[in-house]
Amino acid sequence: MKKIKRAFAITIILFNMISICSAAELCPDGVAIKECVKQLRAKLVEVEARINETQQISAPKVISDPNVTVVRRLSVLSFVHPEGASYPSGPDAKAWYHILTPIRVKGSEMFRYDLHGYAYWDSYPIDLTWVGYAYSGSDDFIKTSAVDHNNFALKDPNFKVSMYKTTKGFLVLKFGPMSNYYNSFSLDYQSGSTGEQIGTDHANKNYRVVLSNDDTTLTNL
Repeated sequence: MKKIKRAFAITIILFNMISICSAAELCPDGVAIKECVKQLRAKLVEVEARINETQQISAPKVISDPNVTVVRRLSVLSFVHPEGASYPSGPDAKAWYHILTPIRVKGSEMFRYDLHGYAYWDSYPIDLTWVGYAYSGSDDFIKTSAVDHNNFALKDPNFKVSMYKTTKGFLVLKFGPMSNYYNSFSLDYQSGSTGEQIGTDHANKNYRVVLSNDDTTLTNL
């Protein structure tokens, strides 16, 4: 197939050359046939060079680290509000959600968490993302960001997404307030450039959810 495409390209260029050049220019009167053939071969070499130039793609080389794999684990946590919970669960009840993760400060792990859910009473999709790095040289998480993709603040201007650490240094993902009436969500994990450092904890879904009735940090989790 490549040879056919190449031959086709040469044919097109030669056709254009003949269209532009007169017969007298390609082989003037009085010039020996051998000389005309020589000139034609030189033109063919020129055509080949032009084709090679057009076929060269100047794309940057992307080199990935072969020793690191980006891991994505779906539904490391799946949550549905239980019936008869000890916290207020009526339509007007507001709550803040705290998700305790197995990631710890100085754990040398870059992370991304995506939470997708359905806020039933608010009639609104939940779509949140947290990113950060448990850098070994820092006592806190660095390069962090927490994003509310669907702007839940349109429902409640006090709504916000954040993260903090417990007294033992574990990462807690936080969001709220929102009505906790029959909410449900799942949490996905993805590693960063450091790779997955605590794969067993992620695989075993060592996560849990705690609700609070006010905007606080539960550092003793």
